[in-house]
Amino acid sequence: MLQNVNVNVNVPASHVSASASASASAHGEANVHQHPSDTPTVSKSPSPLACESRRSDTPFSYYESQTTTRAPSPAHALYSTTTEKSKGSEAQQQQQQDTEKGLSAFESRKGEGEAHRSDDAGLTTCSATALKRSTTTQRAEMLSLPTDQLPTRLPKSTKWTYTILAALVFFNTGFAASAPSGAYEKIVADLGMTSLQGSAVTSVYLAGLVFGPSIWAPLSERRGRKMVNLLSLPLFTCWNVGCALAPNKQTLIVMRFFAGLCGSAPASNSGAWISDVFEPRERVAPMMSYTFSAFLGPILGPIVGGFLADANAWRWIFWLMCIQAMVFWSLCLILQRESYVPVLVVRRASILRQTTGDDLIRAPLEKEPLKVKDVIHTHMLRPLTMLVTEPPVMYTAAWMGFSYGLIFLYLEAFPVVFGKMHGFNAGEVGLSFLPLAVGMVLSFPVVAHYNKRYLRARQAAGKPVPEARLSMTCLSAPCFAIGLFMFGWTSTPNIHWIVPMIAEIPLGLGLIFAFNSLGVYVSECYLSYVASALAAAALSRSSFGAFCPLFGRPAFEWSVPYMCSILGGLCLLVSPVPFYFSKYGPALRRRSKLAIK
Repeated sequence: MLQNVNVNVNVPASHVSASASASASAHGEANVHQHPSDTPTVSKSPSPLACESRRSDTPFSYYESQTTTRAPSPAHALYSTTTEKSKGSEAQQQQQQDTEKGLSAFESRKGEGEAHRSDDAGLTTCSATALKRSTTTQRAEMLSLPTDQLPTRLPKSTKWTYTILAALVFFNTGFAASAPSGAYEKIVADLGMTSLQGSAVTSVYLAGLVFGPSIWAPLSERRGRKMVNLLSLPLFTCWNVGCALAPNKQTLIVMRFFAGLCGSAPASNSGAWISDVFEPRERVAPMMSYTFSAFLGPILGPIVGGFLADANAWRWIFWLMCIQAMVFWSLCLILQRESYVPVLVVRRASILRQTTGDDLIRAPLEKEPLKVKDVIHTHMLRPLTMLVTEPPVMYTAAWMGFSYGLIFLYLEAFPVVFGKMHGFNAGEVGLSFLPLAVGMVLSFPVVAHYNKRYLRARQAAGKPVPEARLSMTCLSAPCFAIGLFMFGWTSTPNIHWIVPMIAEIPLGLGLIFAFNSLGVYVSECYLSYVASALAAAALSRSSFGAFCPLFGRPAFEWSVPYMCSILGGLCLLVSPVPFYFSKYGPALRRRSKLAIK
């Protein structure tokens, strides 16, 4: 027997009996009185269709939650049943059973509400499930960046500001690689180094460029492009301070390796930064500027290093690197904004968690924790695997490595030819690198012409045609061969020094033809694995660059004409390779598991 039992059970307002009193409903409650048959009327649970209908009528939007206050729960029904003491009455027994069911339902709903905390406390189980599905979909939609906020929609002036910054940071890496070679004689004399140890000052730096991308590439993909620049440049500065203060040759060589490790960040970050803000059809001119800066640094480095060596201030080469790096760091701090979309989505998710209070909002990058085994697989094992199993990657890596090694090997010939044969001082030897830059600049109209040809070929095919990019690569080997033969056989004291300098121009042309076309070629071959393909090419390029300077100086001191003839003959020997890939490249891609078909 129960007397004056009041049970509050949360149910949707639409499910409350039509006999609910107006005064109770005004407070969000419905007073359900006894039916004339003394049996309380209790609404049944709605059908799934009704739940879906109710959900769709009142959609939940996190955008609305940021600017508006949500209305209180639509209803809190009050079951009020009063029983009178009357033994033996079947109606009273039925009423008691119904009341006990109400209590059980209340306790069940209370526990469920504590667990889920649905926005609408009156939602039934099926409507809560429907809301959960809807909210998950809305979270996903909410985390996608609006079109007008995508980095590719930035103003053209901003895009080119970023391109110039990326080129400057990458220029810094190349400049640091070659600048000490301009002061080679002074460094060797002051620190008591052998010829091989003097060459190692450049080689160990390039060895750092081999291993560095394995650190900076995953960091760039987790924390963004700007973070990598703001972290790597100060570290690069610290190691160069160590180089400037190095008391002995061992300290200098160790410090140079770690400087290369930190200086390698732009090799994996700058190109990706440009790709973030430019659409594929817009990337030719920005990537040309980026490629030009990659070689301008190694050309200007010996010029500056040579003049500082003449002033007996070779340590200021490294102080200048520190100043230069911190200037570029300041520009990145002030002018650069994050451009990597997944990181921008992470920031958006963080703001939404704060404004909505929904801790379940997570960006895709936050749901995938960085694991060591993933880093090893993606940034170490996969590039190595592609390097030995994918013919387009093998070809690109070999050709880029050969070109990069050739330029650093070639730099070792200049002190021999212009210093010993023609009597130039260290600063003047550095100036002899300028015709290489002239050749690079002269390549720009040719690159623009071939890019127009490629766009027509792509439009005709209706899809990317990677092999059409190799037209310029076919020109690079003949340019290398012409320049090397001409340089080698005119590098004698009885021939004016301007002639071997003119021979540098074809080499500058060949470098841009090779790097500008091969980078785009491998990117279009491996749209889904472009990072790994470029990492394999970078590994080969830096390895060749680190190895070649070790024997370059002794080889050219042995014989400049014979050494240049060997290199020129090698260029002629491999010159058919680009033509082979231009013709059979599509068949090779069809047999590949990773390349586009």
